[in-house]
Parts: sequence; structure tokens; C-alpha cells
Amino acid sequence: MGDSMKKWGRKGRMMQWLQVFLSIFFLLAILLGVNILARDHYVRKDMTSDRSFALDDFTKKMLSSLDRDVTLYLVPPGPQQGQDRALGPVWQKIHILCGEFQKRSSRIRVKQITEADPAAMEELKQHFEVLVTNSIYFLGDQGGERYSIKALQVKRGKFYDGNPNTGEVINFWGERWLVAGIRSVTMAQKRIVYSVIGHGEASADQGLRVLMRFLEEREGIELRPIVLRDITRIPSDATCVLIPGPRRAFSVAEFDVLESYLGEGGSLFLALYPLSKRGEEWGPRTGFNEFLKGYGIQQGLGFVCDAIENYRGDVRFIPARRFGGHPINTGVQNLNTTVTLPYVSVVEKIKSVPPYCTVTPLLFSAPTSWEEQGRVEQVRPRPDGEERLAPDDGMPVAMAVSTRLAKPGRNGREDARIVFWGSAQALGDANLVSMGYPNVENLEYILNTFRWLMGEEKQISIPPKRPGQRPLDLTPDVLNRIKWITLLGFPALGLFVGILAWFLRRK
Repeated sequence: MGDSMKKWGRKGRMMQWLQVFLSIFFLLAILLGVNILARDHYVRKDMTSDRSFALDDFTKKMLSSLDRDVTLYLVPPGPQQGQDRALGPVWQKIHILCGEFQKRSSRIRVKQITEADPAAMEELKQHFEVLVTNSIYFLGDQGGERYSIKALQVKRGKFYDGNPNTGEVINFWGERWLVAGIRSVTMAQKRIVYSVIGHGEASADQGLRVLMRFLEEREGIELRPIVLRDITRIPSDATCVLIPGPRRAFSVAEFDVLESYLGEGGSLFLALYPLSKRGEEWGPRTGFNEFLKGYGIQQGLGFVCDAIENYRGDVRFIPARRFGGHPINTGVQNLNTTVTLPYVSVVEKIKSVPPYCTVTPLLFSAPTSWEEQGRVEQVRPRPDGEERLAPDDGMPVAMAVSTRLAKPGRNGREDARIVFWGSAQALGDANLVSMGYPNVENLEYILNTFRWLMGEEKQISIPPKRPGQRPLDLTPDVLNRIKWITLLGFPALGLFVGILAWFLRRK
């Protein structure tokens, strides 16, 4: 009996040890399997309050489809960091973003330029003659020892918005600028937008400088002037035609050029000054109303006023915060976006829209607005009952038109596209810069408009990141500690629990 009990005791202890070893084995196998799956199927969920690790869907697609190598050289701030405390947190976010870009694409390389790495500095100087601190340099490998380059300075008001005294970062637009830099050095060729001149329009030299620079920096779009009376056909390399506020009438031949271009699947961005009943008194007559009726839209008389919802107390400056259901407006409702439109007219559908046209309102004024038809200098502070009042959903002040084609056009699309804004001044420098800072919301919305016109809907909308409250700040050091706790701490905890269970059972 005693021998059998001893034998059973030895057998029981062996079974307990076997159970411990099996538990440890299966725990290690599970951890190893999870790490292998994580390596082969990269998935990451951003739980930080400021979404430091979240990337826009378009950014992910762009990174996964890169077909050439891109190197980002990070030149950190020098003395200017002492003048702006927000630069430290901003550069921390830049490093986090660059790390995320590298995880998404093996084509992305990131090098930080410091005194500790003179080789990287020499490599950068081979492509850029002048180096400026607080900047990001992009180098795209075009193959055959050919490279495309771009430099981007991290400026407040453009790259981020923050308090230089407290270091608080209010808005961070780093993702959109990094994407713009990568796209600019990987695109095979620039996209050309022809801006019509010859009728008193604003131009890239006067009135459209901010828009021209923004489009080139952000999207690689080049604005080129064009005189319609000197041509019979829009050039074949045009991705869009812009008509920014003509002040004189177009000829029949010029309208024929535009109509032929649209008939081939072209895209037109038109912005006009409001019309008045007294013709040339303050609203020029250009002949576009009759042209636009062929596409299902028309411009109303007078301009929109609002005594309640306006910009800086001027009833003629309309903040459009209501948006129609159109691809251009993807996501803007969720960001509380405001598009400021000075001296804007009503833009509306005609009663009988041609069957080949799809007309969609883009922007609306507030329900408290009205259509003023008097002199712009003598506008009443509120409607007196004689003017047209806005319905509950506001007045439409911008429209988008998609026109079906009989066959695919020059760009392969099966439709022509028109966007018509009732405010020419909305595209001008005075409206796109406020107190020395760019009007980012207007510029981003205009950029999305060009993207739709060029048939690039997938690129629409990279929303700004708003840090807000930051109860959890995961720095790279903290993340590194979390990694080692995960890799070593959990297996050690499992081993300790197994040994403890064996010890307790032995007692």
C-alpha cells in the first residue's frame, strides 16, 4: 500500500510538472503565433486622444501603391525652437507620422539630419545646395540616376497652428503636407490647369498668387494662363479650365471653344461676380448665364446677405456651413467646415434640366439669409419684405454639374464636369489669407473641388487632426517599454503563475 502511494505521488508530481511545461509551451506558442501574424498582417488601432497614429484612407492607398523609392530628410529646428515652444511637440508628431509611413511602405526611407550623422548630411547636400533648419526634404528616385526633389519648411499657420508661448498645438496638418511632398516627387508629370485671361479675370500674377502657390505645393498642379480668343481648341494636356471672375463679355467663338472642350469630357471651374438688375452698375454681364442654362443652372440677380450668420459683421460675407450630397463634400460636415464667400450670388437649377445633366448643390447660405438686389454700397441691414428670403435649407450659392457624353472623352471619363461658384472673390488672395495666415478651410475645399473636376475623387479630404485633450501621451520611449513588457513580461508572468500553481498543489 505504501509503495503504491509513493508510486502514485511520484506520478502525480510528474503530471503536475508536465502540466506546467505544457502550459508554458502553449503560452509561448500562442505568443509566437500572434507575433508572426502581426508581422505578416500589419493591423494597428489608434487609441490615442489626438489620433497620432491614424492615417487617412487615401494616405494608406498612396503609400501601398508607391512604385519608386522616396527618402525624407528631417532637418530639426535650430534657434527658432526657442521662439516657438510648439515646435517640439510638432516635430514629435512628424517623427511619429514618418514612422507610420515607413510601416505602410517599404519604399519610404526617413533620415534625421544631425551632427551625429555626417554621412546623411553629405548625402542631402548632393541634391540640395541650401539647407534650412526646421525643414523636410523629399528625394524621389526616378530611375537612371535621375531624382526629383522638394523642400518643405515647417511653418506655423501652414504646417500647424499652435501657441508659441505655451507650446499647445491646436491643429496639425502634417499628414497632408507629407503626402503632398511624396506625391510631388513621385508623379510622372504635372497636371495643368489653364486659367483664362483677357476679360479682366484675376491671374496667377495678380489676385491668384495664394491659390497658385497652394495648388502647386499641395498637389503639383500648375496654373497656366490662356487667351481663348487666340485659340480654337483647349490644349490636350489640360486637366481643367479655370475662369476666375471675368469682367467683360465673352464672344460667341470663345463660348464655342468652351463648349467643344466640355463635349470632349473636359472640366470647368467657373466663378462669377453677382449680377444686378442695373447691368454694369456693379455686376458685370459676361454672357455666361445663357451658356450655363444649357447645363441646367443659372445665376440669380443680386447677392446674398445675412444679418445673423456673416463674417466679421459684414452682411455681404457669407459663411457657407451647409453642404449638399456630393463627392466634393466628403467628410466636411463632420469637421464643422466653413467656406467663406464674399459678395456671392444665388446659383440655382433651371426648371427644365437637360436629361443628360446631373445638377447637385454644393454650398448653401443660412436660412436667415436673403437675396439683395439693390446697390452693394447701400445694402440694408435686414430684408424689408421685398427681397427673396432663403428657405429653411438656405440658398444655394455653388453648384456642380456632371454631363453625360456620347462616348468617353479625352481623359477617358464618360462625363464633362462643371463647378460654378457665385463668388469670384472667394478665389482671390484677399479671401484666402486672413491676418497673415492662409484660410486653410477655403483652400482645402477648393483643392477638393479641383480633385473632383480632374476625376480624382479618391483623393478628396484629408481632415486636419485636432489634438484637443491629451490624457494619454505615448512617447516613443513609452512605446518601447510597452513593447518589451509585451514580449517578455507576459511570458514571465505565465511562467510565474505556472510555478506558483505547482507549488500550491504540492503543499
